[in-house]
Amino acid sequence: LLGFSDGAVVAVEVGLGVALGGVLAFSGSLLPECILASQAPALPAPSERTGAESVKTQDETRDVTRSTPFLLTHGSKDDRTKLSVARRLKDQLISRGPEQRQVVWKEYAK
Repeated sequence: LLGFSDGAVVAVEVGLGVALGGVLAFSGSLLPECILASQAPALPAPSERTGAESVKTQDETRDVTRSTPFLLTHGSKDDRTKLSVARRLKDQLISRGPEQRQVVWKEYAK
């Protein structure tokens, strides 16, 4: 899933809750109220579901989303989304995520 600027915000948030082949986020950040997957509210118990056997429990979702890799890129001269904000996104993904989460950071002088 690829997103640029505001689209990167959406891509990252989706990637935290859904298993994907990867998330590419260009010049993005997290919304201040974003809840990382590790803090997401629990899904209904299987007995409370209505015929949705394919819906995963919160623990099952966490196990799958751990393998979603993230590629974050940002230009050091971006005047819309500050570099410090993008770096904070990277730091949050690494520090709050599971050890298995792969986060690659690329910074460009543009």
